[in-house]
Amino acid sequence: MAATKQIIIEGKTFTVEDESAALQGQNGLMLEPWGKNETLKHVGKRIPKKVAWDKVTGQAKFAYDIQVSGMLHARVLRSPHANAKILDIDISAAERLPGVRAILTYKNAGKQRWDRQRAVFKDYVRLVGDEVAAVVADTELIAGDALQLIKVKYEALPHVIDLEEALRPDAPKVQPYGNIWQGKPSIYERGDIQKGFNEAEVVIEHTYTNSEQHHACLEMHGCVANWANDQLTVWDSTQGVHLARDLLA
Repeated sequence: MAATKQIIIEGKTFTVEDESAALQGQNGLMLEPWGKNETLKHVGKRIPKKVAWDKVTGQAKFAYDIQVSGMLHARVLRSPHANAKILDIDISAAERLPGVRAILTYKNAGKQRWDRQRAVFKDYVRLVGDEVAAVVADTELIAGDALQLIKVKYEALPHVIDLEEALRPDAPKVQPYGNIWQGKPSIYERGDIQKGFNEAEVVIEHTYTNSEQHHACLEMHGCVANWANDQLTVWDSTQGVHLARDLLA
């Protein structure tokens, strides 16, 4: 009779009817992918990155390097306030600037979303740098000049920038439901924390803070889109090609 075994992977329990089947990779499980002293092809060895040479010599092509015929350029006007209502936006002077093709705000852009939840342009802002308007022009310099001509009237609202202050019941709310995204915390559970505390010889409780970290990528954020022959081609600085494609679609 085949032996039944239970194994735990990422906090989930799986039942394996036959240990040899698991060893062979059946049922999608691998208890022992390789032996302790087995010689491996890639793990533990220095593998040259295929794109390394292009990057260090400046030959790699990023989104900012792409140029297509008749390309227009967009610049975004961003909020100077952490929390505010937009009372009015006057784009009339910017529209008259030669070379300006279009200006988008919450008044004319509709409810276009940059992800499944948040609209690109709204009649309020929730952080310094929030999108207020976008200018499309013949050149990047013209688009930048047009941003200077847009007049925005704000009503500044109270805000907090400390995480613990933001969780207090009387804190100014970033969204109508509060300051936690979608109104409730996202909980990830793995193992028995209380059991670990009970069995630990020493428990140290302290509050730790750390400075903000940002990935040191070579590429500046940018995007180029080209519509030709009923096909849209997008060159984008992104961490996930398929996710960006799906959200765009």
